[in-house]
Amino acid sequence: MEVYIEKVAMIRPLTNPKNCDLDLEMDWAIDYTHIDQENMGYICVLKSIFLDLNFKIEGILKLEAFEEFREETSSQIIVNNSFDILMKMFSLTLPSNHILSDDESADNFVSENIHSALYN
Repeated sequence: MEVYIEKVAMIRPLTNPKNCDLDLEMDWAIDYTHIDQENMGYICVLKSIFLDLNFKIEGILKLEAFEEFREETSSQIIVNNSFDILMKMFSLTLPSNHILSDDESADNFVSENIHSALYN
């Protein structure tokens, strides 16, 4: 079985959680749709119980010839992958501060010097 992800959507909480002991207890649901003999569509939704956080992944399961669809095994794989992606996206969307200055090194950040500027 191969698992493909086609769409990912996340609605992040409006306020940034400040608690380092953050409890991300999640409720999840997966809806499967039969596409054809070898393909199953799925929509996985994760919702945080304590935060205003919603996450959705849509994709396709491609089954091998004569492979039987097992919902329990497939659901476990999809939820684990979805939670891993959610944690990465949550980290990516954290607010960040950038201090802009008139530093002379910024003069080297032009298109012909972009390669060397990225590795400094």
